Amino acid sequence: MSAGTPDAPVLLTGATGYVGRRVLELLLEAGYRVRLLSRRPVPELAALGAESAPGDLADRDSLARAAQGTWAAVHCAAKTGVWGPLSEYLSVNLEGTRNMLRAAREAGAGIFVYTSSPSAVYDGRDMNGVDEGWEALPPERFRYARSKALAEREVLAAAGHGMRTLALRPHLVWGPRDPHFLPRIVAMRRAGRLRLFKGGPYQVDPTYIDDAARAHLLALESLAGSECASGKAFFLGQGERVDSRDFINRLLAAAGLDPVVPSVPPALGRLGARLAEGAWKLFRRKGEPPVTYFTALQLTTSHWFDLSRARELLGYVPEVSQAEGMRRLSESLAEAGDGNWGEALPELRRGSALAEGFSGPCAMLHGRWWARNCGASGWHESGISPASGLCLVGVWVVSGLCLASVWPASGRFWEERFGAQMHAANVKGAPLGEGTQEFGPVGLPIE
Repeated sequence: MSAGTPDAPVLLTGATGYVGRRVLELLLEAGYRVRLLSRRPVPELAALGAESAPGDLADRDSLARAAQGTWAAVHCAAKTGVWGPLSEYLSVNLEGTRNMLRAAREAGAGIFVYTSSPSAVYDGRDMNGVDEGWEALPPERFRYARSKALAEREVLAAAGHGMRTLALRPHLVWGPRDPHFLPRIVAMRRAGRLRLFKGGPYQVDPTYIDDAARAHLLALESLAGSECASGKAFFLGQGERVDSRDFINRLLAAAGLDPVVPSVPPALGRLGARLAEGAWKLFRRKGEPPVTYFTALQLTTSHWFDLSRARELLGYVPEVSQAEGMRRLSESLAEAGDGNWGEALPELRRGSALAEGFSGPCAMLHGRWWARNCGASGWHESGISPASGLCLVGVWVVSGLCLASVWPASGRFWEERFGAQMHAANVKGAPLGEGTQEFGPVGLPIE
Protein backbone atom coordinates (compact mmCIF):
# COMPACT_ATOMS: atom_id res chain seq x y z
CA MET A 1 0.00 0.00 0.00
CA SER A 2 1.32 3.43 -0.88
CA ALA A 3 2.60 5.68 1.86
CA GLY A 4 -0.06 8.08 3.04
CA THR A 5 -3.01 5.94 1.95
CA PRO A 6 -5.79 6.23 4.58
CA ASP A 7 -6.34 3.24 6.82
CA ALA A 8 -9.99 3.16 5.84
CA PRO A 9 -11.61 0.61 3.54
CA VAL A 10 -11.95 0.79 -0.22
CA LEU A 11 -15.51 0.09 -1.37
CA LEU A 12 -15.44 -2.50 -4.15
CA THR A 13 -18.31 -3.62 -6.39
CA GLY A 14 -18.29 -6.55 -8.79
CA ALA A 15 -16.06 -8.82 -6.73
CA THR A 16 -18.10 -11.86 -7.79
CA GLY A 17 -17.03 -11.22 -11.39
CA TYR A 18 -13.83 -12.21 -13.14
CA VAL A 19 -11.97 -8.90 -13.03
CA GLY A 20 -13.48 -7.76 -9.73
CA ARG A 21 -12.39 -10.94 -7.97
CA ARG A 22 -8.79 -10.46 -9.04
CA VAL A 23 -8.89 -6.78 -8.09
CA LEU A 24 -10.05 -7.84 -4.60
CA GLU A 25 -7.20 -10.32 -4.24
CA LEU A 26 -4.54 -7.81 -5.29
CA LEU A 27 -5.95 -5.09 -3.03
CA LEU A 28 -5.81 -7.43 -0.05
CA GLU A 29 -2.31 -8.61 -0.96
CA ALA A 30 -1.19 -4.98 -1.11
CA GLY A 31 -2.49 -4.35 2.40
CA TYR A 32 -5.66 -2.44 1.64
CA ARG A 33 -8.81 -2.86 3.66
CA VAL A 34 -11.64 -3.76 1.31
CA ARG A 35 -15.37 -3.56 1.81
CA LEU A 36 -17.42 -5.58 -0.66
CA LEU A 37 -20.82 -4.52 -1.89
CA SER A 38 -22.99 -7.56 -2.58
CA ARG A 39 -26.67 -8.37 -2.53
CA ARG A 40 -26.07 -11.55 -0.60
CA PRO A 41 -23.24 -12.89 1.58
CA VAL A 42 -20.29 -14.42 -0.27
CA PRO A 43 -18.46 -16.56 2.32
CA GLU A 44 -15.67 -17.41 -0.13
CA LEU A 45 -14.74 -13.75 -0.52
CA ALA A 46 -15.19 -12.96 3.15
CA ALA A 47 -12.73 -15.76 3.91
CA LEU A 48 -10.09 -13.83 1.99
CA GLY A 49 -10.29 -11.07 4.59
CA ALA A 50 -12.70 -8.60 3.01
CA GLU A 51 -15.46 -6.81 4.87
CA SER A 52 -18.99 -7.28 3.58
CA ALA A 53 -21.68 -4.66 3.06
CA PRO A 54 -25.12 -5.72 1.85
CA GLY A 55 -26.44 -3.53 -0.91
CA ASP A 56 -27.70 -3.15 -4.44
CA LEU A 57 -26.80 -0.64 -7.13
CA ALA A 58 -30.46 0.30 -7.41
CA ASP A 59 -30.85 0.92 -3.67
CA ARG A 60 -29.40 4.32 -2.78
CA ASP A 61 -29.87 3.86 0.95
CA SER A 62 -27.90 0.61 0.95
CA LEU A 63 -25.13 2.26 -1.07
CA ALA A 64 -25.00 5.16 1.37
CA ARG A 65 -24.55 2.74 4.27
CA ALA A 66 -21.90 0.75 2.41
CA ALA A 67 -19.92 3.88 1.53
CA GLN A 68 -19.79 5.28 5.05
CA GLY A 69 -16.24 5.45 6.35
CA THR A 70 -14.57 4.57 3.03
CA TRP A 71 -11.97 6.73 1.33
CA ALA A 72 -12.24 5.36 -2.24
CA ALA A 73 -14.53 3.32 -4.47
CA VAL A 74 -13.64 0.86 -7.23
CA HIS A 75 -16.71 0.17 -9.33
CA CYS A 76 -16.36 -3.03 -11.38
CA ALA A 77 -19.95 -4.25 -11.38
CA ALA A 78 -21.91 -4.17 -14.63
CA LYS A 79 -24.54 -5.84 -16.73
CA THR A 80 -22.74 -7.32 -19.72
CA GLY A 81 -23.87 -9.00 -22.92
CA VAL A 82 -25.32 -7.53 -26.10
CA TRP A 83 -28.97 -8.60 -26.05
CA GLY A 84 -32.00 -7.47 -24.16
CA PRO A 85 -33.77 -4.15 -23.61
CA LEU A 86 -31.56 -1.08 -23.54
CA SER A 87 -33.41 0.00 -20.41
CA GLU A 88 -31.95 -2.94 -18.47
CA TYR A 89 -28.41 -1.96 -19.40
CA LEU A 90 -29.04 1.68 -18.55
CA SER A 91 -30.63 0.73 -15.23
CA VAL A 92 -27.56 -1.16 -14.04
CA ASN A 93 -24.66 0.43 -15.88
CA LEU A 94 -25.76 4.07 -15.99
CA GLU A 95 -28.16 4.52 -13.07
CA GLY A 96 -26.16 2.14 -10.90
CA THR A 97 -22.98 4.11 -11.58
CA ARG A 98 -24.77 7.38 -10.83
CA ASN A 99 -25.91 5.94 -7.52
CA MET A 100 -22.39 4.80 -6.70
CA LEU A 101 -20.95 8.23 -7.52
CA ARG A 102 -23.53 9.92 -5.32
CA ALA A 103 -22.94 7.55 -2.42
CA ALA A 104 -19.16 7.96 -2.62
CA ARG A 105 -19.39 11.76 -2.81
CA GLU A 106 -21.79 12.06 0.11
CA ALA A 107 -19.67 9.70 2.22
CA GLY A 108 -16.54 11.74 1.57
CA ALA A 109 -14.87 9.03 -0.50
CA GLY A 110 -13.00 11.35 -2.82
CA ILE A 111 -11.50 8.75 -5.18
CA PHE A 112 -13.53 6.80 -7.73
CA VAL A 113 -12.10 4.22 -10.16
CA TYR A 114 -14.51 2.98 -12.80
CA THR A 115 -14.06 -0.22 -14.80
CA SER A 116 -15.17 0.88 -18.24
CA SER A 117 -14.53 -0.73 -21.62
CA PRO A 118 -13.21 0.09 -25.09
CA SER A 119 -16.81 -0.59 -26.11
CA ALA A 120 -17.60 2.84 -24.67
CA VAL A 121 -16.12 4.41 -27.81
CA TYR A 122 -16.92 1.65 -30.33
CA ASP A 123 -19.26 2.47 -33.20
CA GLY A 124 -18.46 -0.38 -35.58
CA ARG A 125 -15.32 1.02 -37.18
CA ASP A 126 -11.78 -0.34 -37.02
CA MET A 127 -9.80 1.12 -34.12
CA ASN A 128 -6.19 0.75 -35.18
CA GLY A 129 -3.79 2.18 -32.63
CA VAL A 130 -6.18 4.91 -31.49
CA ASP A 131 -5.63 6.80 -28.26
CA GLU A 132 -8.06 8.32 -25.79
CA GLY A 133 -8.63 11.23 -28.14
CA TRP A 134 -10.79 8.91 -30.26
CA GLU A 135 -14.38 10.01 -29.81
CA ALA A 136 -17.40 7.95 -30.77
CA LEU A 137 -20.78 7.35 -29.17
CA PRO A 138 -22.04 3.79 -29.71
CA PRO A 139 -25.51 3.66 -31.28
CA GLU A 140 -28.41 2.58 -29.09
CA ARG A 141 -28.59 -0.85 -30.74
CA PHE A 142 -25.17 -1.54 -29.16
CA ARG A 143 -26.86 -1.77 -25.79
CA TYR A 144 -23.96 -2.65 -23.53
CA ALA A 145 -21.56 -0.27 -25.26
CA ARG A 146 -24.02 2.61 -25.16
CA SER A 147 -24.67 2.17 -21.44
CA LYS A 148 -20.95 1.99 -20.64
CA ALA A 149 -20.30 5.10 -22.72
CA LEU A 150 -22.91 7.15 -20.90
CA ALA A 151 -21.74 5.89 -17.51
CA GLU A 152 -18.10 6.63 -18.29
CA ARG A 153 -18.95 10.18 -19.29
CA GLU A 154 -20.66 10.80 -15.97
CA VAL A 155 -17.74 9.37 -14.03
CA LEU A 156 -15.25 11.61 -15.81
CA ALA A 157 -17.53 14.64 -15.51
CA ALA A 158 -17.61 14.15 -11.73
CA ALA A 159 -13.88 14.93 -11.49
CA GLY A 160 -13.10 18.25 -9.91
CA HIS A 161 -16.27 18.40 -7.84
CA GLY A 162 -14.75 17.20 -4.62
CA MET A 163 -13.69 13.94 -6.27
CA ARG A 164 -10.87 12.48 -8.31
CA THR A 165 -12.17 10.02 -10.86
CA LEU A 166 -10.92 8.01 -13.80
CA ALA A 167 -12.08 5.21 -16.09
CA LEU A 168 -10.10 2.13 -17.07
CA ARG A 169 -10.81 0.41 -20.39
CA PRO A 170 -9.30 -3.11 -20.18
CA HIS A 171 -9.41 -4.85 -23.52
CA LEU A 172 -10.28 -8.55 -23.87
CA VAL A 173 -9.37 -9.70 -20.38
CA TRP A 174 -8.25 -13.32 -20.31
CA GLY A 175 -6.34 -15.81 -18.21
CA PRO A 176 -6.79 -18.57 -15.63
CA ARG A 177 -10.14 -19.02 -13.85
CA ASP A 178 -12.17 -17.39 -16.59
CA PRO A 179 -15.63 -18.80 -15.75
CA HIS A 180 -17.45 -17.69 -18.89
CA PHE A 181 -15.66 -17.35 -22.19
CA LEU A 182 -13.05 -20.08 -22.20
CA PRO A 183 -15.38 -22.89 -21.06
CA ARG A 184 -17.82 -21.74 -23.72
CA ILE A 185 -15.43 -21.84 -26.67
CA VAL A 186 -14.03 -25.16 -25.47
CA ALA A 187 -17.53 -26.63 -25.34
CA MET A 188 -18.35 -25.25 -28.78
CA ARG A 189 -15.08 -26.53 -30.24
CA ARG A 190 -15.70 -29.99 -28.87
CA ALA A 191 -19.21 -29.92 -30.26
CA GLY A 192 -17.89 -28.85 -33.68
CA ARG A 193 -19.85 -25.59 -33.58
CA LEU A 194 -17.11 -22.98 -33.29
CA ARG A 195 -16.74 -20.95 -36.50
CA LEU A 196 -14.56 -17.93 -37.27
CA PHE A 197 -14.79 -15.26 -39.93
CA LYS A 198 -12.65 -15.13 -43.05
CA GLY A 199 -10.92 -11.97 -44.25
CA GLY A 200 -9.05 -9.62 -42.03
CA PRO A 201 -6.63 -9.20 -40.48
CA TYR A 202 -8.70 -8.47 -37.36
CA GLN A 203 -6.09 -7.31 -34.88
CA VAL A 204 -6.69 -7.06 -31.14
CA ASP A 205 -4.58 -6.46 -28.04
CA PRO A 206 -5.87 -8.64 -25.18
CA THR A 207 -5.20 -7.88 -21.51
CA TYR A 208 -4.02 -10.58 -19.15
CA ILE A 209 -6.16 -10.76 -16.01
CA ASP A 210 -3.37 -9.88 -13.56
CA ASP A 211 -2.39 -6.78 -15.54
CA ALA A 212 -6.01 -5.65 -15.83
CA ALA A 213 -6.50 -5.99 -12.08
CA ARG A 214 -3.15 -4.39 -11.21
CA ALA A 215 -4.12 -1.33 -13.25
CA HIS A 216 -6.90 -0.70 -10.72
CA LEU A 217 -4.35 -0.50 -7.91
CA LEU A 218 -2.19 1.82 -9.99
CA ALA A 219 -5.24 4.00 -10.57
CA LEU A 220 -5.97 4.22 -6.85
CA GLU A 221 -2.38 5.14 -6.07
CA SER A 222 -2.25 7.72 -8.84
CA LEU A 223 -5.46 9.45 -7.74
CA ALA A 224 -4.37 9.35 -4.10
CA GLY A 225 -1.11 11.08 -4.99
CA SER A 226 -2.18 13.75 -7.47
CA GLU A 227 -4.89 14.99 -9.80
CA CYS A 228 -2.90 14.32 -12.99
CA ALA A 229 -4.96 11.26 -13.98
CA SER A 230 -8.30 12.59 -12.72
CA GLY A 231 -11.05 13.07 -15.28
CA LYS A 232 -9.37 10.83 -17.83
CA ALA A 233 -10.01 7.46 -19.47
CA PHE A 234 -7.26 4.90 -20.04
CA PHE A 235 -7.01 2.10 -22.60
CA LEU A 236 -5.39 -1.07 -21.27
CA GLY A 237 -3.82 -3.99 -23.13
CA GLN A 238 -0.64 -6.05 -23.31
CA GLY A 239 0.99 -4.02 -26.06
CA GLU A 240 1.04 -7.20 -28.19
CA ARG A 241 -1.16 -7.13 -31.25
CA VAL A 242 -2.52 -10.43 -32.52
CA ASP A 243 -5.16 -11.51 -35.00
CA SER A 244 -8.27 -12.35 -32.98
CA ARG A 245 -8.58 -15.74 -34.73
CA ASP A 246 -5.00 -16.64 -33.89
CA PHE A 247 -5.63 -15.63 -30.30
CA ILE A 248 -8.71 -17.83 -30.07
CA ASN A 249 -6.76 -20.75 -31.50
CA ARG A 250 -3.99 -20.20 -28.94
CA LEU A 251 -6.58 -20.38 -26.19
CA LEU A 252 -7.87 -23.62 -27.69
CA ALA A 253 -4.31 -24.97 -27.84
CA ALA A 254 -3.89 -24.15 -24.14
CA ALA A 255 -6.94 -26.32 -23.56
CA GLY A 256 -5.47 -29.12 -25.67
CA LEU A 257 -7.77 -28.63 -28.66
CA ASP A 258 -7.15 -28.32 -32.39
CA PRO A 259 -7.38 -24.91 -34.08
CA VAL A 260 -10.37 -23.68 -36.08
CA VAL A 261 -9.92 -22.60 -39.69
CA PRO A 262 -11.85 -19.41 -40.56
CA SER A 263 -14.78 -20.38 -42.79
CA VAL A 264 -17.50 -17.72 -42.61
CA PRO A 265 -17.55 -14.84 -45.17
CA PRO A 266 -17.83 -11.59 -43.18
CA ALA A 267 -20.65 -10.11 -45.27
CA LEU A 268 -22.74 -13.23 -44.90
CA GLY A 269 -22.06 -13.38 -41.18
CA ARG A 270 -23.23 -9.81 -40.69
CA LEU A 271 -26.32 -10.43 -42.78
CA GLY A 272 -27.09 -13.59 -40.86
CA ALA A 273 -26.72 -11.69 -37.60
CA ARG A 274 -29.25 -9.06 -38.67
CA LEU A 275 -31.68 -11.74 -39.78
CA ALA A 276 -31.21 -13.66 -36.53
CA GLU A 277 -31.95 -10.55 -34.48
CA GLY A 278 -35.03 -9.85 -36.58
CA ALA A 279 -36.27 -13.40 -36.15
CA TRP A 280 -35.74 -13.32 -32.37
CA LYS A 281 -37.84 -10.17 -32.18
CA LEU A 282 -40.47 -11.46 -34.62
CA PHE A 283 -40.97 -14.75 -32.78
CA ARG A 284 -40.36 -13.14 -29.36
CA ARG A 285 -37.85 -15.80 -28.50
CA LYS A 286 -36.33 -15.90 -25.03
CA GLY A 287 -32.61 -15.73 -24.61
CA GLU A 288 -30.04 -14.44 -27.04
CA PRO A 289 -29.76 -15.07 -30.81
CA PRO A 290 -26.94 -17.39 -31.92
CA VAL A 291 -25.17 -14.31 -33.25
CA THR A 292 -25.82 -10.58 -32.95
CA TYR A 293 -24.86 -7.79 -35.31
CA PHE A 294 -22.68 -6.23 -32.62
CA THR A 295 -20.82 -9.51 -32.21
CA ALA A 296 -20.34 -9.90 -35.96
CA LEU A 297 -18.97 -6.37 -36.23
CA GLN A 298 -16.51 -6.88 -33.41
CA LEU A 299 -15.25 -10.13 -34.90
CA THR A 300 -14.68 -8.49 -38.29
CA THR A 301 -12.94 -5.30 -37.17
CA SER A 302 -9.62 -4.48 -35.51
CA HIS A 303 -9.41 -2.86 -32.10
CA TRP A 304 -6.05 -2.18 -30.53
CA PHE A 305 -4.91 0.96 -28.76
CA ASP A 306 -2.12 3.37 -27.93
CA LEU A 307 -1.29 2.71 -24.27
CA SER A 308 0.92 5.79 -23.81
CA ARG A 309 -1.43 7.61 -21.46
CA ALA A 310 -1.71 4.66 -19.07
CA ARG A 311 2.03 4.20 -19.13
CA GLU A 312 2.82 7.86 -18.49
CA LEU A 313 0.15 8.79 -15.93
CA LEU A 314 -0.49 5.50 -14.13
CA GLY A 315 2.87 3.79 -14.53
CA TYR A 316 1.08 0.92 -16.28
CA VAL A 317 3.51 -1.51 -17.90
CA PRO A 318 2.16 -5.01 -18.68
CA GLU A 319 4.07 -7.56 -16.63
CA VAL A 320 2.80 -10.76 -18.25
CA SER A 321 3.52 -11.42 -21.91
CA GLN A 322 1.01 -13.28 -24.00
CA ALA A 323 3.34 -16.28 -24.22
CA GLU A 324 3.75 -16.35 -20.44
CA GLY A 325 0.04 -15.91 -19.95
CA MET A 326 -0.70 -18.85 -22.23
CA ARG A 327 1.77 -20.95 -20.26
CA ARG A 328 0.03 -20.05 -17.00
CA LEU A 329 -3.36 -20.70 -18.52
CA SER A 330 -2.30 -24.10 -19.80
CA GLU A 331 -0.94 -25.05 -16.38
CA SER A 332 -4.10 -23.92 -14.61
CA LEU A 333 -6.27 -25.90 -17.00
CA ALA A 334 -4.14 -28.99 -16.51
CA GLU A 335 -4.48 -28.65 -12.73
CA ALA A 336 -8.23 -28.07 -12.92
CA GLY A 337 -8.80 -31.12 -15.07
CA ASP A 338 -11.77 -31.65 -17.35
CA GLY A 339 -14.61 -31.01 -14.93
CA ASN A 340 -15.58 -27.45 -15.75
CA TRP A 341 -16.13 -27.48 -19.50
CA GLY A 342 -19.57 -29.04 -19.33
CA GLU A 343 -20.92 -26.00 -17.48
CA ALA A 344 -21.09 -24.09 -20.75
CA LEU A 345 -23.12 -26.72 -22.58
CA PRO A 346 -26.59 -26.03 -21.12
CA GLU A 347 -26.35 -22.44 -22.34
CA LEU A 348 -25.41 -23.70 -25.80
CA ARG A 349 -28.50 -25.88 -25.85
CA ARG A 350 -30.77 -23.02 -24.81
CA GLY A 351 -33.22 -22.53 -27.64
CA SER A 352 -31.14 -24.97 -29.67
CA ALA A 353 -33.84 -25.87 -32.14
CA LEU A 354 -34.25 -22.31 -33.32
CA ALA A 355 -30.54 -21.53 -33.15
CA GLU A 356 -29.54 -24.57 -35.15
CA GLY A 357 -32.47 -24.15 -37.49
CA PHE A 358 -30.98 -20.75 -38.30
CA SER A 359 -27.44 -22.06 -38.62
CA GLY A 360 -28.21 -24.93 -40.97
CA PRO A 361 -29.50 -22.89 -43.92
CA CYS A 362 -26.63 -20.44 -43.48
CA ALA A 363 -24.22 -23.37 -43.56
CA MET A 364 -25.59 -24.41 -46.92
CA LEU A 365 -24.95 -20.94 -48.26
CA HIS A 366 -21.54 -20.16 -46.79
CA GLY A 367 -20.03 -23.63 -46.63
CA ARG A 368 -19.50 -26.09 -49.46
CA TRP A 369 -22.43 -24.71 -51.45
CA TRP A 370 -20.89 -21.23 -51.42
CA ALA A 371 -17.46 -22.45 -52.48
CA ARG A 372 -18.84 -24.68 -55.23
CA ASN A 373 -21.28 -22.20 -56.72
CA CYS A 374 -19.76 -18.80 -56.02
CA GLY A 375 -16.04 -19.45 -55.79
CA ALA A 376 -13.58 -16.73 -54.89
CA SER A 377 -15.17 -14.15 -57.15
CA GLY A 378 -18.46 -13.94 -55.29
CA TRP A 379 -22.02 -13.67 -56.55
CA HIS A 380 -21.43 -12.38 -60.06
CA GLU A 381 -19.28 -15.22 -61.30
CA SER A 382 -21.97 -17.67 -60.24
CA GLY A 383 -24.57 -15.80 -62.26
CA ILE A 384 -26.48 -14.75 -59.13
CA SER A 385 -27.08 -11.04 -58.70
CA PRO A 386 -26.44 -9.52 -55.27
CA ALA A 387 -30.14 -8.79 -54.85
CA SER A 388 -31.10 -12.35 -55.75
CA GLY A 389 -28.42 -13.66 -53.45
CA LEU A 390 -29.73 -11.68 -50.52
CA CYS A 391 -33.24 -12.88 -51.24
CA LEU A 392 -31.97 -16.45 -51.35
CA VAL A 393 -30.25 -16.01 -48.00
CA GLY A 394 -33.42 -14.55 -46.53
CA VAL A 395 -35.59 -17.37 -47.87
CA TRP A 396 -33.33 -20.05 -46.44
CA VAL A 397 -32.92 -18.38 -43.07
CA VAL A 398 -36.61 -17.62 -42.62
CA SER A 399 -37.45 -21.14 -43.75
CA GLY A 400 -35.07 -22.57 -41.19
CA LEU A 401 -36.48 -20.35 -38.45
CA CYS A 402 -40.04 -21.29 -39.25
CA LEU A 403 -39.15 -24.96 -39.42
CA ALA A 404 -37.30 -24.76 -36.13
CA SER A 405 -40.26 -23.11 -34.48
CA VAL A 406 -42.53 -26.06 -35.19
CA TRP A 407 -40.07 -28.94 -35.39
CA PRO A 408 -37.79 -29.31 -32.34
CA ALA A 409 -35.63 -31.88 -34.10
CA SER A 410 -34.83 -29.52 -36.95
CA GLY A 411 -31.53 -28.45 -35.40
CA ARG A 412 -30.28 -32.04 -35.51
CA PHE A 413 -31.63 -32.41 -39.06
CA TRP A 414 -29.66 -29.42 -40.34
CA GLU A 415 -26.52 -30.30 -38.42
CA GLU A 416 -26.41 -33.88 -39.69
CA ARG A 417 -26.74 -32.75 -43.30
CA PHE A 418 -24.88 -29.48 -43.52
CA GLY A 419 -22.88 -29.06 -40.30
CA ALA A 420 -23.72 -26.38 -37.77
CA GLN A 421 -22.13 -23.06 -38.72
CA MET A 422 -23.01 -21.17 -35.60
CA HIS A 423 -20.08 -19.29 -34.13
CA ALA A 424 -19.84 -18.35 -30.48
CA ALA A 425 -22.58 -16.18 -29.08
CA ASN A 426 -21.95 -13.38 -26.64
CA VAL A 427 -20.50 -13.92 -23.24
CA LYS A 428 -22.77 -13.69 -20.25
CA GLY A 429 -21.72 -11.69 -17.23
CA ALA A 430 -22.47 -12.22 -13.58
CA PRO A 431 -25.79 -11.33 -11.91
CA LEU A 432 -26.92 -7.76 -12.46
CA GLY A 433 -25.14 -5.24 -10.32
CA GLU A 434 -22.73 -7.73 -8.75
CA GLY A 435 -20.12 -9.10 -11.09
CA THR A 436 -18.69 -8.11 -14.40
CA GLN A 437 -17.19 -10.11 -17.22
CA GLU A 438 -14.72 -7.88 -18.99
CA PHE A 439 -13.88 -10.24 -21.79
CA GLY A 440 -14.97 -12.27 -24.74
CA PRO A 441 -13.12 -12.45 -28.05
CA VAL A 442 -15.85 -14.52 -29.61
CA GLY A 443 -18.87 -12.50 -28.84
CA LEU A 444 -16.80 -10.03 -26.96
CA PRO A 445 -18.06 -6.90 -25.82
CA ILE A 446 -14.63 -5.66 -26.79
CA GLU A 447 -13.40 -5.52 -23.26
